[in-house]
Amino acid sequence: MPGMVYSPPPRSEKLTIFTADRYALSQQLAAVGQLKLPKALVRVIEGVSPVFAREAEFYACKGGDAAAGELTDDMLDRLAFFLKKTAAEISSGKPRFTAVYTKDGSLSEYCFCDICQYGTLGLKKYYDSASELLDSFYSRKDLSARIKQKASDLFRVILAASERVARRTANQKQELKDCADKERLKLCGDLIMSNLYRLEKGMTSAKLENYFQPDCPTVEIALDARLTPAQNAQKYYSQYRKLSTAEKRLQELISFGEQELDYIDSVFDLLSRASTEGEIAELRAELAEQGYVKSTRYKGKPPKAEPPARFLSDDGFVILVGRNNKQNDKLTLKDSDKSDIWLHTKNIHGSHVIICCEGRPVPESTLIQAAQLAAYHSKGRDSAQVPVDYTQVRFVKKPAGAKPGMVIFTNNKTLFVTPDEELTARLRAAAERR
Repeated sequence: MPGMVYSPPPRSEKLTIFTADRYALSQQLAAVGQLKLPKALVRVIEGVSPVFAREAEFYACKGGDAAAGELTDDMLDRLAFFLKKTAAEISSGKPRFTAVYTKDGSLSEYCFCDICQYGTLGLKKYYDSASELLDSFYSRKDLSARIKQKASDLFRVILAASERVARRTANQKQELKDCADKERLKLCGDLIMSNLYRLEKGMTSAKLENYFQPDCPTVEIALDARLTPAQNAQKYYSQYRKLSTAEKRLQELISFGEQELDYIDSVFDLLSRASTEGEIAELRAELAEQGYVKSTRYKGKPPKAEPPARFLSDDGFVILVGRNNKQNDKLTLKDSDKSDIWLHTKNIHGSHVIICCEGRPVPESTLIQAAQLAAYHSKGRDSAQVPVDYTQVRFVKKPAGAKPGMVIFTNNKTLFVTPDEELTARLRAAAERR
């Protein structure tokens, strides 16, 4: 208010990392009793976040946990040392600004000290300043949110299409089972025709010997009393022809439905691994061409199409990895030389991988690294001992009318490898430096 002297609110009685010595810590933590140590540190120390409090506990308890009032002398010593060390780093102007990301690239935590509590479950990145850390962290968070929003409607479309096709295919398989009765219908027609002299119009059933079997068992056949024996036989033959035609058509429809489910599953896998707006835009365009979604009209320029991911093996061979089904087709069938090596996970959805040979023999070490890239860029990313087929591009063909990304191949061999994220990052960085 005008003329009034501003008095700041009184400070709390909390400690700070600059004043929290061992004695003060023991007194304050003993007062909160059985509260877990991270929550207790947030309560008694001013200006610290839960991630910093958990890091302090991780250091003090050597990876374990403890209640605030149950710390041993060694734990208190380590806790006081950790706070003192962090305060010294801040005072010297050299704090360890750290961000942690999960292995799938999603955001996790950031802090003004090194973060070790996640072990191998998190990927750490260090920054020179708090501004650089926050800018990078929230830029990635914003990008991740935009990508998630753009992909969410495609996920709904894909899931709905998958359920629809699966339900239709299941009904067709049930109808195909019903067609198994067609041979009995033909048998009834044959037995009626061979026994016309014994049958008369008006009969509702007939017991006839099945001479197609050695012991000639008696078969009871239902008859329509309004029809002559010959007309009853033709009725059975007509039903047999109808089921035979339906059986052939159902087999074709079931095969087509299973191929469509396989294709939808491949798009779902690619969409779950998409990391840029361009990759999502290409998948949307692919789904539009296949009739699953409407074509999108962009007001400005559409997102730039991403080229195949590029890697460089330790032996100096360029390795290319397709980002979507259409790009897989183009990379394998148009852009690659016939002598290049093609790789793909065996019976597992994934990207096409090409080793650009340039007339050189490919060493086994490069084959293994390319197979690891194929396993990493597939649905088997989190598995061990993933089978990967490889052959020359000349032996890879696309059947007429096949869905994007679907090929057949021969003269192949199989490697069993474990996906390696660190190797993938290193080979990508090597290609960028070249």
